[in-house]
Amino acid sequence: MTTFRLTPAVASDIPLILELIKALAEYEQMADQVVITEADLRAALFGPRPAAEVIIGYAGDQPAGFALFFQTFSTFKGRPGLYLEDIFVKPEWRKHGLGTMLLARLARTAV
Repeated sequence: MTTFRLTPAVASDIPLILELIKALAEYEQMADQVVITEADLRAALFGPRPAAEVIIGYAGDQPAGFALFFQTFSTFKGRPGLYLEDIFVKPEWRKHGLGTMLLARLARTAV
């Protein structure tokens, strides 16, 4: 049985994040629409005012999926929230619980 682990992305993960974004786009048959670069990701995720966060899921030492999300705020409720922009698990790791783990981590993050 494979052990999964989740880690918050760090700047050195930029090439991997881009690879996973491209894999998601390929799965969605939208590969031709990916225009983001490593420099764009670095600025958006690790610049002075990060726009989003990424959690990477690993199957053992192998990257298996990711979730990209950002914080929101409800003016009516006066509470922060979380918006999940993308979640992706590589086909070979689906139905093993990694997607559920990613969602559970995000649920804890949003509280």
